[in-house]
Amino acid sequence: MATYVLIHGAGDSAFYWHLLEPELRARGHEAVSMDLPCEDDSAGLAEYADAVIRAIGERRGLILELDLP
Repeated sequence: MATYVLIHGAGDSAFYWHLLEPELRARGHEAVSMDLPCEDDSAGLAEYADAVIRAIGERRGLILELDLP
């Protein structure tokens, strides 16, 4: 099955996906979510990307789901 990488919007947390993650897993998929450094005003794109890359690890063949305003 597929691996979904769930990326929350600004000012939110990985908890945003708490209803979707179990549904994906129940259908045989893997779900990966992470907390982005939203509380750190000095964090830029590199720090956000690092958080996503750490969460993904060695997984490949991913589907990204973004919460964009």
